[in-house]
Amino acid sequence: TNNSSNSNSSNNKQVPIGANKTSRRARKRSPSRQTGQADSVFERWTAAFQVVAVDVKPPLGLRSCCVCGARLSTPLRMHEHLGGRQHCAAVATKFLASNIARNYDNPLDVKEVFHHYSTRPLSHCTPEPPDVAFATLSIELGDAHG
Repeated sequence: TNNSSNSNSSNNKQVPIGANKTSRRARKRSPSRQTGQADSVFERWTAAFQVVAVDVKPPLGLRSCCVCGARLSTPLRMHEHLGGRQHCAAVATKFLASNIARNYDNPLDVKEVFHHYSTRPLSHCTPEPPDVAFATLSIELGDAHG
């Protein structure tokens, strides 16, 4: 397989929403089947978010995640956190609970959904001034030595 085409396809990944819909009859007959299907949709979205999170730049100096509640030891760990399971699962939970996920039958752009439920809320979080100073200094020192 061609690695460059794989990376391009992962950046434009789309996940069908209609897969999480079940008929009333199916819900009445087999609640465990509904849960299994919902789990499958949840896992697909979580995995898709982990792929697109690699390209997301977190706000400078942020070490408390207002999306999933994680508190990190340093702001330098935020980028890694955004692609982690805990964060992406929280984004998937919020998205799948939304009216958009329930009522949308066409594939959605994963990057757009991640932006709406992760990047945008994070941009409204306020980092502590010492964390911004630390992150700025770390970036400058990294650039000077790199």
